Amino acid sequence: MSVAIKGARDITIGDVIESDLLSTLSCVGTAGLATDFEGLAVGPAVVTFDIRVMLAVALAYLPMFIRRREIA
Repeated sequence: MSVAIKGARDITIGDVIESDLLSTLSCVGTAGLATDFEGLAVGPAVVTFDIRVMLAVALAYLPMFIRRREIA
């Protein structure tokens, strides 16, 4: 939080993305180890929905990233 107050928002966004990514990968990795290496059963509807949402969010933020505008 102190970094955001000082005005270095890029570092703050990077830290948030990094912590989210680390949390997601550690949860999926732990769940994968608990399944006896048979894999996680995920329905195709869940996968297609998640991919659509992720693409929509990425495309929505793309103009801001290209123009280097602040998100906050």
